[in-house]
Amino acid sequence: MNHGNETSKQESVSESPTSPMDDEKKQETGIEHAQQVNTAAQQQQEEPPPSSAPSPPPSKYYTEETAWRLHGGRLDSHGHQIDKSQIQPLPEAPPMDTSTFPKSGRWSFDVDTRVLFGDFRHYCNSQDQQKQGLDPEDEHFLLTMMARDDITVISEGFAAHLNPNLWTLRVLKEIAGTDVCHQFRVFERVLEFQAANSGSNIKTDHEGDCDQNGTQNKVQWFQSYKEHANCRALQMKDYIRYIYQRKEQLKCIAQRRNGAGVDPAVALDPTQDALYRNPQEEKFVYKNSKGEEHTLNCVDTVLYMIDYDIGKLLPTLHQDFVDNFMAPNLLPGSQHCMMHEVRLFCLIASSVCVSAINGTL
Repeated sequence: MNHGNETSKQESVSESPTSPMDDEKKQETGIEHAQQVNTAAQQQQEEPPPSSAPSPPPSKYYTEETAWRLHGGRLDSHGHQIDKSQIQPLPEAPPMDTSTFPKSGRWSFDVDTRVLFGDFRHYCNSQDQQKQGLDPEDEHFLLTMMARDDITVISEGFAAHLNPNLWTLRVLKEIAGTDVCHQFRVFERVLEFQAANSGSNIKTDHEGDCDQNGTQNKVQWFQSYKEHANCRALQMKDYIRYIYQRKEQLKCIAQRRNGAGVDPAVALDPTQDALYRNPQEEKFVYKNSKGEEHTLNCVDTVLYMIDYDIGKLLPTLHQDFVDNFMAPNLLPGSQHCMMHEVRLFCLIASSVCVSAINGTL
């Protein structure tokens, strides 16, 4: 029986009793350590993060996926402030290898504007060929180029075989003339000027002031359009009347300028621009859905219709479009529609969030 040995072992492993003074010292040491840790953490938070310049691009060509981090923005990939002087210059866009273009010969590329143009106006010579759609090689090339972010893709001729007797303003007025469309974007014409040095190759017509070096400057006027925040509502027949009136007034302005030897395409200063205008003839009057009368200038104000449901409001024209569009796989709901990649749960969740924000739930 070794009860005595077991008792001694238990006593040896047990902690020896401490005095109250030792406990106070340990408590003070723990408080000091905690204070030091808190002070260091505060200093670390107060010190601004080091400014680090983005790493140089892995390629000499521009890449959209990394351009935001390498060549722009105020923060780097770690959330630190970037010194603008250290931002790498934007590299050139990758060249277009025209040797990979389809053999159909319908594609061309402008190096200066980086616009890829596909001409399909004379693609189909028969109705049977039209129904077959695009050649697989052309379709694959089109989708590949549309996925790139360094070029602009423009195609012409996909709707070249629509029924010309249906797609007219007269038919549109007969079918939906009294319908009210509430989605007319409004753009206002604005004349702005920019001083160009006499050594510039910009075409100018008006002399300006001299700069501090005595160099003669010229003033170049530009025409732009500023978008309004709110949309307007018009009956379709009024919008068609607006289109005809605007077209006629633009034609009259061009005739007045040509008669005076002034290029219709050149933007003039507001005073000279008014010499070839007729505000009374350009006045367009219409009534909104509430019967309230409104007035606008059909030349200075541009109305642009959006979100018009052709399938619901113009079923005959919609069916003609679906039957004769050359690339049906690109239409909404078709094979290549991006909505296939949006989950139904995400759409429902987004709708619920919007309803909650608007207080309609």
